[in-house]
Amino acid sequence: MNPIIFILIALVLICAMLCIIFVIAWRSFGRQQYALTWATLFGAGTIQWLMNIFSRDLFDDRRYFWLLADLLGLVVMTLGLAGYRQRAGLPTRTGLLVAIAGVAWGLIFCFLFLYPHHGLRQAVVPFYAPIALGWAALILLRKREPVLPAEWGAATVMILFSLSQILAGSAALMQGAESEDYWRGVYLAINFSALPAAYAGTGLFAVFILASDLSEQMKQLARTDQLTQLLNRRGFAEAAAYALGKARRLSQPLSVVLVDIDHFKRINDQYGHAAGDQVLTAFATHLGTQKRQQDLLARIGGEEFVLVLDGIEAAQAGETAEGLRQGLRQLELQVDGQALTLTASFGVAALLGSDSDLYDTIKRADSALYQAKQAGRDRSVVAE
Repeated sequence: MNPIIFILIALVLICAMLCIIFVIAWRSFGRQQYALTWATLFGAGTIQWLMNIFSRDLFDDRRYFWLLADLLGLVVMTLGLAGYRQRAGLPTRTGLLVAIAGVAWGLIFCFLFLYPHHGLRQAVVPFYAPIALGWAALILLRKREPVLPAEWGAATVMILFSLSQILAGSAALMQGAESEDYWRGVYLAINFSALPAAYAGTGLFAVFILASDLSEQMKQLARTDQLTQLLNRRGFAEAAAYALGKARRLSQPLSVVLVDIDHFKRINDQYGHAAGDQVLTAFATHLGTQKRQQDLLARIGGEEFVLVLDGIEAAQAGETAEGLRQGLRQLELQVDGQALTLTASFGVAALLGSDSDLYDTIKRADSALYQAKQAGRDRSVVAE
């Protein structure tokens, strides 16, 4: 029996198992679109390699077998690329991907039926691999900092398989218009040596990537206030430690603005907790208007928020707080059909060299906030 049959059987089993794994992952872990795309990829791979096993029984004209088998090969690699684009939050660009794969399939059709050339036809899919897989590897390595170990692994497998496919495509071209036995043997040796490892490697690393994404989502949920989608107290503690370290390392100023909504309990008592949630969400959005990418904004208590301004001295932070306070007058909020005017008190403090951590700064901001409350609320106070 031809030993290639055993490789084809292994490929069928690998693809079928990975297809099932990704279907289960899609159903169990938030129905991520890229997981379903990868399940479809391995489903197409299962059909492709099954068809290779039974090709002589299914096709009287081998040209139609190669036309369909090569199409499935193009589909597998294109779906892999589409899945990594979806995972990275990039537009899938379905039209572009289909167009590129369509051009490749058109070339295969030409070299099968219009201008028969065995070597050129056989080289199309191997030379398509570096385009699709190289693009996917680039997305993996450039989209996130730091790159996860599973992403490094998947990208490495893709790059190595792409290199093997360049060699396989070159061997295919050497066959010429008619299949030359020597170069056909070289092509088969390269291709079927690399394929099982490539499918198993990319599939397993994709599973690890999915698990890493799920772990990151769980961590993000633990760090996030579910009502306002801001950092919660735990998330703020982690981010604040990093912000403090950065400020110390670069000798940059850092300021803290502590904010408390005035008479929030009265709003809850008069309008209900649903209205209170609406107020908190609107207030968080308002605070976010002054937040830069490098700043921190968190909800650390019921109606208490904290804004950490990176590279900002106390005086400028006080201006920011005052701008936010005055901006509340323009905040249009309807509760039970009634217009509701919000006010808030702000306490501001800058990081000092004597502060052991950012919570020392927050304590002074809290004292300033207390002064603002004692002075009648609806005002901002900068700590001395």
